[in-house]
Amino acid sequence: MVQHLDREIFKGLKKVEYRLNNGKDDTGLLYPIYNHGRGFYLGLLFFLEFFGISAGSTWPIDAGACQKIIDGKIKMKSGTAVNRIIKTSIIFKDGSELPADIIIVATGFDDIHVPMQKIVSEDVATLIPTIFGLNEEGELRGPWHKSKDLPGLWPMMGNFAWACYFFKMMALQIKAKKEGLYGTCYAAPSF
Repeated sequence: MVQHLDREIFKGLKKVEYRLNNGKDDTGLLYPIYNHGRGFYLGLLFFLEFFGISAGSTWPIDAGACQKIIDGKIKMKSGTAVNRIIKTSIIFKDGSELPADIIIVATGFDDIHVPMQKIVSEDVATLIPTIFGLNEEGELRGPWHKSKDLPGLWPMMGNFAWACYFFKMMALQIKAKKEGLYGTCYAAPSF
């Protein structure tokens, strides 16, 4: 649905070689959201109906950056890594150069474990639970919950808005644990 509604934006972004991702086998955004928590574009219009909530309206997601990329007001480059940054431009590994006054690095495409492994020891990094994807019960393995293998680790991720909301939920979990009120996670009944 988003692909249809945002088709003009997608066409424009493709023209300027912006790399789009419509999920595994063209299945849409739920696959990258559930399985990786990264690598997706929510689109200009985000329908609550998509999630089964009848809101009767749409929520704007894009604040205009897509059109600025299409119009060439924001320059971007995909498909090659940065070699070095000099005072007035970025030099890429393919030898190309992009003049720049300001550099913004969009980093939402790495596995959450990549930055975590840079923070903790290698031994601890191997114990960090998988975040996103489905567990053996078919439930989403999201962040914002305690780690069963690392009792003091409470993984968090997301943009500022997510962090503000979910930090409160995590704080409640931590408080419940300290007060002895935090029970075990439920297991799906076997039939």
